[in-house]
Amino acid sequence: KVVVAKAPIAGQTRVIDRKQIALRLKQHKLYSPYLTFSGPESVSVKQKTIRITAKTIEKQIRNDLWKKIPWNRKDTRITNIRVRGDVELPDGKLAVVIEPKKNTDYLGAVPVQVSFRINGTLKKRVWANAHIEVMSPVVVVNKPIGRYQAIEAGHVKLVKMDLSKVPSNAVKHIADAVGKRADRSIFPNSVLRTDYIDSPPLVNRGDLVTIVAQTSGITITTRGIIKARGRKGDRIRVINVDSNKTIYARVVDSTTVRVDI
Repeated sequence: KVVVAKAPIAGQTRVIDRKQIALRLKQHKLYSPYLTFSGPESVSVKQKTIRITAKTIEKQIRNDLWKKIPWNRKDTRITNIRVRGDVELPDGKLAVVIEPKKNTDYLGAVPVQVSFRINGTLKKRVWANAHIEVMSPVVVVNKPIGRYQAIEAGHVKLVKMDLSKVPSNAVKHIADAVGKRADRSIFPNSVLRTDYIDSPPLVNRGDLVTIVAQTSGITITTRGIIKARGRKGDRIRVINVDSNKTIYARVVDSTTVRVDI
């Protein structure tokens, strides 16, 4: 019942000699000068273990990531999976759980936590890293665009690029760029971003428009004068020509605004 030493952890060795045994017996008041020891002077103790190689861990990370990645597989590559080394664990029924970092977008460098359980008990956790490359078309500026200049089809082109190396707000469709205007000067070969462009105003101060109001199946229209420029969907001030009162209406197109009722 006397504990000589704790068992070594997986992958390590503990040497127990006669002096240690004698010391433990003395601590438990069981030692006698007439006690003799037979056998070797010392004994090496090593726990039975299993070794999981770095290559095996890398393969499991790759397989698990493919199940979780939201991107089109034909446009995606998983590269540079880095695992620190082999893992040695106590012998038993092994279960490995792969958990990418929370809220990952599965682009670029993706940290991955690898948990090892033996017979249902967590024995070790390690971190690994993988790089995910996703090639997808993005809109790139073809020739210079001046501030407030309208963007035409000739100004832009689609180029396949690794999404991990472009801004998250990159414009991905030509149709989302053409017809908009640049809110700053944009140079050739720049990736077009949503914060670089906006919609040109449909109405300007002084424009004459039709004010439309609908309620209970009845549509009422009258004429109005715009008091501030506005894009589609903007809520702006308009003077009702008939009543000479200022109201707020939402821009529908270049000739129509609608009153929210």
